[in-house]
Amino acid sequence: MKLNCENASLCWLAQESRRRVLWAIYILDTKVAGGLQEFTLCPVTTVHVQLPCREEDFEFGIPQITGSLDSMSQQQQSSSPTVSLLSRYIRMMNIRDRILRFTKHAAGSDSISLDPRRAIRDFEGELQSFSTTLPPSLVFSVRNLRLRAFSPDLSRYIMIHVWWHQCHCDLYRLLFAGLREALSRRNLQQVAPDLVLYCRSRCVDHARAIAADIFAALLEIPADIKVMDGDIAVCAYQSARILVHAQRTNDRGILSDEDTILEQVGHCSAVLKKMCANVPSAGRMRQDIDSLVAGGLISESSLSGPGSPQATAAGPNSVVPLTAPKRRQILSRHSFVKFCGFTDDSARLVASLDTNSPSQSTPTHPTSVDQVANPPISGLVSDEGIGDDWAINDAYQGVWGEPLFDPLTSGVYYQQDWDMQDFMQGDWMGIS
Repeated sequence: MKLNCENASLCWLAQESRRRVLWAIYILDTKVAGGLQEFTLCPVTTVHVQLPCREEDFEFGIPQITGSLDSMSQQQQSSSPTVSLLSRYIRMMNIRDRILRFTKHAAGSDSISLDPRRAIRDFEGELQSFSTTLPPSLVFSVRNLRLRAFSPDLSRYIMIHVWWHQCHCDLYRLLFAGLREALSRRNLQQVAPDLVLYCRSRCVDHARAIAADIFAALLEIPADIKVMDGDIAVCAYQSARILVHAQRTNDRGILSDEDTILEQVGHCSAVLKKMCANVPSAGRMRQDIDSLVAGGLISESSLSGPGSPQATAAGPNSVVPLTAPKRRQILSRHSFVKFCGFTDDSARLVASLDTNSPSQSTPTHPTSVDQVANPPISGLVSDEGIGDDWAINDAYQGVWGEPLFDPLTSGVYYQQDWDMQDFMQGDWMGIS
C-alpha cells in the first residue's frame, strides 16, 4: 500500500485518510517498542508524509498543507493555531521515543559513552519549546480542562500534558539511583553529583505535577468519562512509583510530608479506577500502586516492582553489588514486550545451523527468480469502474459496491483461529 509515501493520484480526502492510518501505526509502534530498536517496525525515518490536518478540515474535506514532523521543531510553525492537536500528539510521541532510546541505551551499557549533561539539556530544550509554542487554548489549566469535559478531544488534550511531564520523568530517572531504568551504581559514580541531585529533584517535581495537578483536577470533572487513552495508566503507575521511591530514599529533603505523598499516590490509583476500568493492564497497575503504598514510605526499596525478581531475591540486609551483569534490554514492569513472552532462542538456532549440512538447506520446491521478483498482478488490481475523474470523486468510491469482508464467515478464518472476544478484550489493549 506504501502508506509511508504520498500518493498525489488520489483525491485529498483519500490522501489524508492514508496519512492518518500511517501515523496511527507509527504511534502504536513507538508505544509497543518502548525505545528498543529491535522491536521497532515503523521508524520515523521511513515516514515521508505530512502530518494530519485539523479535525474540522478533515471532516469538511478542506485541503491543507501541514508540513512534516521535522518542520514541527521550528518554533514559528509549531506555534501556528492551524497545527492540529493530533500533530502535536505525534510530535510528543516522537520526543518520548527518542528519550527512551537514549536512556535505555545508556542504562543497558557497561560504560557512559555520551555526556549525559549535554543530552539532558538538549531534550529539556526540545520539551520546553513544545510547551512554549502551545496556543492559549491548549495550555493546561482547570478552565481549559472543564471546557473540554464533554469534548471528544478531552483524552488527547489530557495526554499531551501528561506525556510532557512523563517525558521529563523518563529522562531524569536515568540518574535516579534505585529505579529499574537508572544507570548502574558504578556508572552513577562517574556522573557529577550536582547533576544527579538535579535530575532526582526534577524527576520528583514532574511526577508530582502529574498526580497533584493533572490527576487531581481530572478527578473533579463531573463528566462520566467512559473512554480514556489507556496510556494514562502507564503514566499514573510511573508517577506513583517515583513518588514512593523518592520518599523512601529521602536523604536530601526532596519530600517530607508523608500524608501529601499518600494523597498524590491516591490520585494515581483513583484515576485508574475511574477512567481505565475496561483496560486489563490498568487493573494490574492499580494493584501495584496499592502494593507500593502498603509497603510503607519509610524503608528504602529499589521499587523494581512488587513481586519482581529484584524485589523478592534481595532481603532487607542484603548487599547490592556495585557491578551487575550487563543488561541487554531495559524493560519496564508493565512493558508490552515483556508480556508478549518472547524468548531468546539464539543458542538453539546456532546449534541447528552447526548440525545441518549445506545439502539439507536446498529447497524442495525450486521457485523461479522471475516469479519471485515479478509476481503476477492480474486479478489483484482492476481498473474497471475507475474513470478519469477519480481525483475529484469521493475518496471511498467503490468501497460499498462490493460485499464486506467478514473474517468470521468468509471461510478463510474460523472462530477457533481468531476468537473475537479475546481479540477485543485481551491484555494487548493495555499496552504499557
